[in-house]
Amino acid sequence: VMGGDRVYRISPASTAQVRPLARDGMRLVPVASGATNDWVIDPIDLVLPAGAVTVSSADDHLLIGTRDLGTARYRDGDAHPRDWLRRKQMFEDATTLSVACARVTDCWIATGARPAWHWTGDKFAAGGPDQVVLAVVRDPAGPIYALHRGSSETEIRLSRIDGATWTLLPKIALTTPGERPEVSFARFAGSGALWVGLRYHDGIERRAHGLAIVDPLTGKTAYHRTDAAVADKKAAKMLPIPVGVVDADVRGTTAWFATNEGVARLAHGQVKLWTEADGLRSELARAVAIAPDGDVIVATGAGAGVWNGTAWDFPAALRFDINDVVATPNGQIWMATERGIAAWDGKKVRRVDMLRGLAENAMIDVAVDQFDRVWARGSGSLTLVSQ
Repeated sequence: VMGGDRVYRISPASTAQVRPLARDGMRLVPVASGATNDWVIDPIDLVLPAGAVTVSSADDHLLIGTRDLGTARYRDGDAHPRDWLRRKQMFEDATTLSVACARVTDCWIATGARPAWHWTGDKFAAGGPDQVVLAVVRDPAGPIYALHRGSSETEIRLSRIDGATWTLLPKIALTTPGERPEVSFARFAGSGALWVGLRYHDGIERRAHGLAIVDPLTGKTAYHRTDAAVADKKAAKMLPIPVGVVDADVRGTTAWFATNEGVARLAHGQVKLWTEADGLRSELARAVAIAPDGDVIVATGAGAGVWNGTAWDFPAALRFDINDVVATPNGQIWMATERGIAAWDGKKVRRVDMLRGLAENAMIDVAVDQFDRVWARGSGSLTLVSQ
C-alpha cells in the first residue's frame, strides 16, 4: 500500500485467519486500537520516485508507476529502484497496438512506430529492423509475421519472425496512394490468408484505403475496396469492401468491418452495410469484434452496439465513449475507454482503472493473445491483464 511518501506491507497476523476479499471490495484495517490487531503493518524502507501515482507487483518485483519518469522496479530489500521501465521511447509516435505471442513469455508488440518490442516475461527489448513496425500478427498455425516499412518508404513489407530473427519475404510489398502508408488492422482469416487494413497520409489527413489479402507463403496479394476510380475489369475481381474500413474481425467465411460509413458484413461475396437508419447510434465505427458465441460488438463514440443475428442493440450499460474492443477466446469482451479498461459479461460492466492499478485512465487500444490475456495501450503506458 502506498500512502504519503511511504510504502507499507500489510499482512495478517495469522495466516490461518485469512478471509478472502471480494474482487472490488475493501477491508478497513485499524492502525491503532486497544484490542489486539489481526493485521501487521510494516513500513518498507525504500525511496519513492518523484511523481509516484500507483503501486503494483509482479512475481518478486515491486512496481511503482510515476507520472513522468516511467515505472520503477524494486526487489525485496532495495532502497532505490533496481531498474526502470521507460515509456517515452516505447510510446513515442505510437498510433496503434498489436501483439503476437509465440509462448506465454515470448511476445512481440508493435505500436505503429519505430521499432518493435520483444517481451520475454520480465523486460521489453527493442527488436527487428530499425523501421516503422506497423503491426505484428500470429497465424493460427503458429508463425508470427510483422508488417513494416522505412520512415520514407512508400511500400509496406512483410517479415516472418522466428525467435529474435526477422526474415523478409521479398515477394510481398503493399502499396497505397499518398505518403507514409500504415496498417489499421492485421488479422488472419485462416492459415495463409492475412487480411490487412490499409491507410495513408494525404498531406495532414489520414485516409483509409480498403484492405489487402495476402498469402505469406506464395506472396500473392489482392486488394479489395469500393472505389469508383478503379477500372471496371479490375473492380469486378474486388470484394466490395467500403474504402473507409478501419477495423475487421473474421469468423469462418464471414467478416465484419468497422468503417466510417457504418458497420459492414461480408458473407458469400456479398456486403451488407448498416447505418444510423438501420439502428446504429453512430455510423463512425471505431472497432469491431466477434465473440465466441457469434455476437458482434462494434465500438463507437456513442457506445457499443451488439448484433444478435437479427438486429442491433445498444445496451444502456455500454452507452459510453469506446475507443477499441476485443473478444478473448474464453468469451470475455474488453473495451478501451477514457475511464480505463471495461470488461462486459453480457449484463454488467466491470472497470479496471487507476484505482485498480492502471498507470493512466485514458486507454486508446486493446489487443488480445491466445492465452486470454488483454493488452491495453494508453498514451504513455502498456498494461497486461491476465485472467
